[in-house]
Amino acid sequence: MISTRIVDSNPPIASKEVRFRHEAALADLGSLALKGDVADVARAAVAVLQALSDLDLVLVLRRLPDQEAFSLETGVDDEGWLVPGTLIPAEDDPQVDDALRSPTPIVVRNPAFGRRFEPAQASGGREAWSGVLSTIPGEDRPWGLLAGYSMSGESFADDDLHFVRAVSNTIASTIACNQAQRTLENLVEDSPDPIARFDAELRVEYANTALTLATGYSAKELVGSTFRSLGLMESQIEGLEALVRTVFRSRRERQASFSLSSPLGERLYHVRVAPELASDGTVRTVLAIGRDVTEHKKADEERASLHHELLERDRRYEDLVQQLIAAEQRSTEQRADASYCLEVVKQLTVRETEILRLVAGGLTNRQIAGRLRLSAGTVRNHLGRVFPKIDAVDRTQAAVRAVELGLLAVHDG
Repeated sequence: MISTRIVDSNPPIASKEVRFRHEAALADLGSLALKGDVADVARAAVAVLQALSDLDLVLVLRRLPDQEAFSLETGVDDEGWLVPGTLIPAEDDPQVDDALRSPTPIVVRNPAFGRRFEPAQASGGREAWSGVLSTIPGEDRPWGLLAGYSMSGESFADDDLHFVRAVSNTIASTIACNQAQRTLENLVEDSPDPIARFDAELRVEYANTALTLATGYSAKELVGSTFRSLGLMESQIEGLEALVRTVFRSRRERQASFSLSSPLGERLYHVRVAPELASDGTVRTVLAIGRDVTEHKKADEERASLHHELLERDRRYEDLVQQLIAAEQRSTEQRADASYCLEVVKQLTVRETEILRLVAGGLTNRQIAGRLRLSAGTVRNHLGRVFPKIDAVDRTQAAVRAVELGLLAVHDG
């Protein structure tokens, strides 16, 4: 059995009315596809093709590569809807292989699936004269086939083939959207971040597993309730509700941080609240996603504390260094003063040193003279030589300098 594309020298041309009906049907299918229910879209596609393309048998077949078979997802013949789930062996058949490889529908002369369909009432025991097979694309391989057969033996216009292809692509788009939606739902459900969907009345429409763990409430308890009615986030509920209402009004994402008393203890969450828009552009619901930043905050506080401690240690170290520098400077100055004093003292004679000590002791020249058995003039002459040596201009300065030089002697009366 070979597959054959029917090509007429004068192919039929679809009327404007037929094209209009095709476009309207595709629009309706597209709207239905937005809801993401593959079974509904497949049944609608089968019904549309049977009604608008005068096909006696229409099948949506899912390929089962591991079983080398096709599964009937939905189908209809001239006696009504077929039972879904029927397995059809995928025997080697050039027309089926061609259809799976072809990016466009192919026209066939024999019922590749109708003849082999079990039970036999699929084709009513009749040999279908012509049919069309169209690939339903998948992510990395064909998902399956859309098959339609006519018992009247009529040819298919190019517009008919385009229509079949558009229908099969609509089914494929629904499947892809459905798979993407399931993937997204799995990601949301398995996310470690608590996620909640709120309606305009601030009631929870959806709560993932992480939220149930964080709050201690089951999803059944959360859905349909508000955080306020459950007593959640009592100290910050006003802020959370204001944030959600702001997103409903502004249609823009907002962020804030809130704490939550949970079975895990007091936790801090950084919450992003994003709008989910309806088809008319209004906010239907908002999605709140919380990231637990408790440990990050603790780490930040520990880093801040450590930073403060290091700064304090550096300050103490700097103070100690300054103290050591000051002490060294004082020591240097003291050493310099001691050296200077020693040099000054060396310039004084024994007699001058003795007289200077007595001056510092408060004795007058006459008293010094009597003490040392000298004349007052001799004492005065000695002091005249001493004053320049110790950088003094009078007796008072001389007495101070004597103390600084360590020459002060205790007056013995």
